[in-house]
Amino acid sequence: ALEQPTEKQFVYWREFYKNILEGIAYYNDLFPQMIHETLEFRSKMLEEVEGFRRTLSNFFEQNQGFSVLNQPIEAS
Repeated sequence: ALEQPTEKQFVYWREFYKNILEGIAYYNDLFPQMIHETLEFRSKMLEEVEGFRRTLSNFFEQNQGFSVLNQPIEAS
């Protein structure tokens, strides 16, 4: 927890956040393609990944010191 993060720390956290969102997007694309797994398994994994995304987003929304991160970030 940082009261006054530096610009360097903002850049680090913004890149971290972007990387996590890209990983989530990767798994959102991957799970439906796992045809050897049950539909129930694939649905459960998608739900869990979405839960992780929400938790991460909520963290950054609740920590106003990271307001620079509140700009929309899209996974590539």
